[in-house]
Amino acid sequence: MRLLIIGSDNNNSIERYYLKYLSKQKEFSHVEFYGAHDLFLNYYQSNVINKILFRLGLSSVLNRINNSILKKIKVFKPDVLLVFKGMEIFPETLHWIKKQSVLIVNYNTDNPFVFTGRGSGNKNIVKSISLYDLFISYDKGISEQVKTKFRIDTSVIPFAFEEKSATIVNEEEKNKLCFIGNEDVDRLLFINKLAENNIQLDLYGDWNKKNLHSNIQYFGKINRDELLNCMNRYRIQLNLLRRHNQTSHNMRTFEIPAAGSIQLAPLTIDHLTFFEPDKEIFLFRDIDDCICKIKYLLSLKKNDADDLRYLSQKKLLASGYSYYDRSIALTKVINEFKQINEQKVR
Repeated sequence: MRLLIIGSDNNNSIERYYLKYLSKQKEFSHVEFYGAHDLFLNYYQSNVINKILFRLGLSSVLNRINNSILKKIKVFKPDVLLVFKGMEIFPETLHWIKKQSVLIVNYNTDNPFVFTGRGSGNKNIVKSISLYDLFISYDKGISEQVKTKFRIDTSVIPFAFEEKSATIVNEEEKNKLCFIGNEDVDRLLFINKLAENNIQLDLYGDWNKKNLHSNIQYFGKINRDELLNCMNRYRIQLNLLRRHNQTSHNMRTFEIPAAGSIQLAPLTIDHLTFFEPDKEIFLFRDIDDCICKIKYLLSLKKNDADDLRYLSQKKLLASGYSYYDRSIALTKVINEFKQINEQKVR
């Protein structure tokens, strides 16, 4: 099969991992990538005028991107098109691609029904769901909702970690709580409540420093290359889920233990499924429970804390939670779906 992947190639995207590992699957004879989202960002972020034109609906950037996608399809002639999210793709473009006997798969790494920011979704996402042959989500609940509402086939493939990230060795530990992530209303309220209860917190990301409690030490933004080492440096990494995934998990669910830090996260079914609580992960029900877990973890001797770090990393490596493993699962899902549909045609 010839596979074309459309998405983003920036440092925060998971597409680059899937491109890396899907290219190694024998089921795909040729794999190519097209950075539609990167083309949009290059335009949108280049200057203020472009932002204004786009927001006013006066920009032709999406028309140009969709025309370029059609040209790519004509030249590459894929058997399978794998679209990550798909904010830049018009429904009309997908209609045309379907007529070329291309299997169209969508992997949405956000919630298509809950938009929490400009980059989490748009009208193209909502209008296009029913046009995909197969919809893949990281979350079982979202998958079931899509299947029921749009009557299309769905599958669940959770987030993962890059195997090489699980080789970091802890040398110096900062026995403190850390949170790495960008500001939103819920997160701000939560970390300020922790601080009000005399919890010291080191914070990284895009935040308005004026909104933060004095017990929070803010270090500013951190790039992807520094992320794992920063997580590894601290005894506890706090994982706060956004509204669109607050009942499931996120990328940090696997990145934190991969980096060799102890994860403190909300109690969800996914977290209970992936890790053993109070051993491989520590889960809280509310703010009071979170404070109690923080105090307990900070009170541990370093040897005991290191044992917890090791257990969570060991679980990752033994459980098929890597992007390599997920790429095998995705290949199997696509291959089986394609075979079933080919049999129906016969």
